[in-house]
Amino acid sequence: MEIYDAYTARHYSAFRPPLHRFILSQCLGEDVFSKVLDIGCGTGHSTVALADFCQKVVGFDLSQFMLQQALLHPNIEYTSQINGNAKFDLICFFGSINYIELGELISILKQLEKGGQVICCDFSVVLDTLYKQCVQESFHSSYQPEKSLDAFPMTLPLQPLSEGTDSQVFDASIKQTAHLLVADSVFLQKAQSHFNTSDPFDSISNKLVEIYPGSSISLRANHYWKRYELVGDLCL
Repeated sequence: MEIYDAYTARHYSAFRPPLHRFILSQCLGEDVFSKVLDIGCGTGHSTVALADFCQKVVGFDLSQFMLQQALLHPNIEYTSQINGNAKFDLICFFGSINYIELGELISILKQLEKGGQVICCDFSVVLDTLYKQCVQESFHSSYQPEKSLDAFPMTLPLQPLSEGTDSQVFDASIKQTAHLLVADSVFLQKAQSHFNTSDPFDSISNKLVEIYPGSSISLRANHYWKRYELVGDLCL
């Protein structure tokens, strides 16, 4: 699983698109769970959104920098090490399944209660135009926001329950948009080279002000989610 550094954690904490609660409501409806495990919780935006659907959430991330910036909530516990004896009736991969290896996935799924459920959720903000405007070149990523458990090369005792895609437009300020851009490690490297600085945040903000004279930028995000239920034993 990818471990984020202090720089990325700072920008994740400063702004993430306000989409998590909406996507989870599409995926989970009005269902309520007892104990949820949020894999790759980052600075806690997905974890806080999950708290509306359960009694307790454990947010797991290997990055101490991310956890130090995590949003606080009375029903949330953050950790960088999962208790191997703990059981959950819902496990959530919100934007983290791209960073999970098969062995890690199997280990995580063993924490699921019999009859428990798994969800894979994510969104991708359409930033192609902004990338080109900021660094004068196109940006291509191998990241797959639509990736689900179906991508793993083995049969798991999980039955698909539902899935969906959608899109949504939201407004972000100039600063929020700059935070969103530099939080992407691949784009950050291009921006560092283009602006000849280790921290291109101010340069990107100034560039966006030149291009977008208003106080905010309208951005489109595509949503993806898939929901499964454990229907057999994980004898793996």
